[in-house]
Amino acid sequence: MKVKHAAQIFSQRLAATLRLVSQFDTQRRCEGNVEDTAELLYFFDRLFDSVNGSTKLPDRGKCLRAGLTDESDHLDFWNREALPLLDTMQFQKRSPRDQSRPPSLKNWSFILKNMKSIWSVLKSEDFSDLLTRRLNQDPLENAFGQLRSFGA
Repeated sequence: MKVKHAAQIFSQRLAATLRLVSQFDTQRRCEGNVEDTAELLYFFDRLFDSVNGSTKLPDRGKCLRAGLTDESDHLDFWNREALPLLDTMQFQKRSPRDQSRPPSLKNWSFILKNMKSIWSVLKSEDFSDLLTRRLNQDPLENAFGQLRSFGA
């Protein structure tokens, strides 16, 4: 499965649709708490946007899908919302007592804390912005792919 398709599930549009469905579900045909699911999807959409900024200016309605600057909402979102939520989030298995904290949640916290550290260093070197999408391993994988294609 491509990450692109999986990430589309965690979208602002789907979260808004679920909220709308829950408002008109007067007979409570939807099992579980649809509002909580919508809130979780919206949170992860904003989290993905905050580490996927590729331009200096944000898209309309997506203020976190832009580069990290002193004026952007990234640090506020990470400090006040994302890190506290990720640090308390757990997966529940079969019974309420059977809970675990998978590596993916720990790694999200690790990534955000390290992005804050990188930003501190870059700011001290007079950088005005950081395009967070550039901080990934794709260029490294592409380089090794090129080396393998030459039989090395």
